[in-house]
Amino acid sequence: MLLPDHIYRRIPQLWMLMGVLFLVLGLMAGPDFRFFGAYILLGLVSLGRAFWIKAARQRIARGREVTVLTETQRLDRKTR
Repeated sequence: MLLPDHIYRRIPQLWMLMGVLFLVLGLMAGPDFRFFGAYILLGLVSLGRAFWIKAARQRIARGREVTVLTETQRLDRKTR
């Protein structure tokens, strides 16, 4: 399934938002809440996934960059 470009570009922000919400909800409920550990773990996993997607996309974009040389360097050897 192909996603529209404006949605595809915002996927890392969606994961980050989910992670922050899980962390905030878990911390608001407190350690006495039955699923406290699950909320914290899901928050950390979501944040990790967001950073992983962002880093992977930057690696791919960096590989696709083309460097255009405008001048050619010439090294002259001078003999003594």
